[in-house]
Amino acid sequence: MLNLLWSALNVVLLGFIFYILYRAARLVKQHMGNGALLGFVLALFVIGGRSADASSEAPRNLLAQPPQAPIGNASSQQEIALGGSNTLTLLSSYRSNNGHLEPLSLYTTVSGIVLGHRWKPIGGMLHEQGSRMQYEVTMQHEWRLLGMQVYGQIEEFRGVMPSPTPP
Repeated sequence: MLNLLWSALNVVLLGFIFYILYRAARLVKQHMGNGALLGFVLALFVIGGRSADASSEAPRNLLAQPPQAPIGNASSQQEIALGGSNTLTLLSSYRSNNGHLEPLSLYTTVSGIVLGHRWKPIGGMLHEQGSRMQYEVTMQHEWRLLGMQVYGQIEEFRGVMPSPTPP
């Protein structure tokens, strides 16, 4: 619920900023003309059009397998509720040999209304536990207000993946 309230606060503040920019654009047009308005709008696009730094992205496969990892013959998916409408989904693939499971990959995604939040995977591990795999995933949760980080925390998730299903 707190996640949804934080997202709503971001929407309200963004709407307020758009209203102020609309009023400023009208004022610039009224006092300086259409040329100055065009310059004002272009300046806003240049300032607001900065892209995210791709080098800060975490690796997708949390198990850090070599680039040419062998293809698995089984997979498993687990969903974890994060509060509000947010859901963490874990997808893992394995190679099954004579009842023994060898983990190959572990991927994470966060879905739901994530406006005002950024979830970044930091690391993860899979351990064999009988015919299933036990997972440990560490995520960084950033609370953001209009794109700027206000608060950050590390969250760990542990549990057991459902039994693997063959492809």
